Order: sequence, then structure tokens, then C-alpha cells
Amino acid sequence: FTEKEGQPNANIGIYQLPGANALQVAEDVKKVVEEMGEKFPEGVEYSIPLNTTEFVEASIHEVYKTLFEAGILVLIVILVFLQDWRAVLIPATTVPVTIIGAFAAMYALGFSINMLTLFGLILAIGIVVDDAIVVVENAVHHIERGEPPKEATIRAMSEVLGPIIGITLVLLAVFIPASLLGGITGQLYRQFALTIAATALLSAINAVTLKPAQCALWLRPVTKKKKFIFYRWFESVYGYFERTYTSIVKRLVRLVIPVFVVFAALVTLAGWWYLRMPTGFIPMEDQGYILMAVQLPDAASQQRSREVMKKVDNVLAETEGVASWITIGGLSLLDNSSASNAGTVFASFDPFEERVAKG
Repeated sequence: FTEKEGQPNANIGIYQLPGANALQVAEDVKKVVEEMGEKFPEGVEYSIPLNTTEFVEASIHEVYKTLFEAGILVLIVILVFLQDWRAVLIPATTVPVTIIGAFAAMYALGFSINMLTLFGLILAIGIVVDDAIVVVENAVHHIERGEPPKEATIRAMSEVLGPIIGITLVLLAVFIPASLLGGITGQLYRQFALTIAATALLSAINAVTLKPAQCALWLRPVTKKKKFIFYRWFESVYGYFERTYTSIVKRLVRLVIPVFVVFAALVTLAGWWYLRMPTGFIPMEDQGYILMAVQLPDAASQQRSREVMKKVDNVLAETEGVASWITIGGLSLLDNSSASNAGTVFASFDPFEERVAKG
């Protein structure tokens, strides 16, 4: 037997095929059900009490938002430190160029836009501008010493080409082996790792090809003019911390043994703390729904199971935050088999923001 919130109903479970787009499947199902609902006989209604793609859709929306915020914050940091809008434009163009290239690489590798690949892109935003910042900062350094932009860029590239290649190879050496893991772990990390690796490689290619041309064309010789008041204040504060840091480093380099003792103590403390931390395969998340298995003694009849499921209905009806639920008697959630002494419950919650507002 099956009931929705204590009322008899008929359930239809819909599952996507491997490789299908879950959000597109959910949208298509809603359209089909809406069209069929217009032809239902009087007294028959439909509802979608459980839609697992709502969590996926909300998560992807948050990831897109985080991706945009990360890009804006990166550009603000670059502007504050380089203090030249022309210098900001050069690494700023790196983000869209590299992200577009990353999407092309994902398509070539057969990846979809999902939580893993989008999270990889978020982490990669800080990586993709690193190479461009190295090129721009070194070119600006030579321009400040009186060299023309073109010659300054050529000299800068001769100095940073090796480090850029080295940085990229280090990143590839970290992420590519992670994509070779087997089993479910490899399936989880492959798209994430290869997305970051592809983005880092494209960033390096961009840094040694497009960025030098932009530096030579867009950067201008330094002029003697008064800087904006915020930049003057930032330089004074930054200069203070820089001098303090330099002074501390000069003292520490003379204290080799104490520094290594402190370092060893910190490593030991980190290892001890790591061993005491709880471990798990996948973190627990509030996905907006819950599955419950009801198990009675082996000799319990279906009538007894129905009585227990009624009690479950009463508990869920009194629980704040539960939007709707379905109970299925005679189905074991543990092994998906028919059993008179078992039951399954699918309950969906109110939207997360509403539950948070209610406390």
C-alpha cells in the first residue's frame, strides 16, 4: 500500500539514465505531467512531493554566484596592489579567456557542468590569474625603471618564462595523478582534478602568448603624478607591515635551530590534530529531503505495518518544516524487496531559507 500524507495515492518514480542531464529531465517531466494532468478524470490530481534535483539546482546557483564573487574579488585585489586600471585589464581578460577554454576542454573530455567541475573552476580562478599577475608585475617593475613598455615586456618574459612553466608543471603534477585514482574515489575526483589541470595549462599558455602582447600595447610609462588618496593610505599601511615582516625575517634567519624546533613542533601538532579529527567519505548535507526505513519484527503482518505507518504520518504531520511525505508499506528500503514487516518513507522539507528563518 502507498499513501501521501495519510491519503491513498499511486506513486510513479522517475530516474534519469546514466549521462542524462538531471535538471533537464526534471523540467521535461514537469511539462509532461502538466499536460497529462489536464486530461485526468474528475477527482484525480497530481503532485510532485519529492524532487531531488531542487538541491542540485540550488547548489549550482550558489556555485555560479561564488564563481562571480571570486572573480570580482580577484580583480579588486589586483587593482589595490597594482594601482593601474590598464594593469588590471590584462589579468582581468585572463579569466574569461581561460574559463571559455576550460569549458572547451571539459566538452572534449566528455564532462558536464556539475558541482565538481564548477567547484574546480572556482578554485582555478585564483590560479589562472597568478601567471598573468607575474607577467604584468614584472613588466611594470621594468617600466618603473625607465624602460619602454615593449622592451620592458621582453625583459620581463625572459625572467619569468621559466617560473611560469615550473608553476604549471607543479600544478599538473599535483592534480593529474589524482584523476588516475580507481573506484568511486576516482570517479569523484577525476572531473574536479582534470578541470583544474586543464585550466592551469590554458592559463600558462595564455600568460606566455597573449599577456606579453597586452603588456606591450596597453601599459604606459610611469608619470610623476599624485596618487589617489586610498592608494597612498594603502601604501603606507602595506609599507609598515612589509618593514615589520622584513625585520622579523632578518632576525629569524639567525635563529636556525629554534626555528626548526618550532617547525617540528607545529608539524607534530598538525599530525596529532589530524589523527583526532573525524573522517568520512562524503560530508553530510541538508539536501531538503530524507529517506526513512521502517522495520518491524519478522512475524509482523501488513496490517501491523499499516498501523505503524499511521504513527509515522502523525509524527511527520506534527513536525515543523516537513512539506510533504509519502509512505509505502510492504517495501523494504534496505534491500528494495517486498516484505510485510517493512515500510519506506520519503519526506521532503520546506525550502532551506524558510526553515532557517523559523529557527
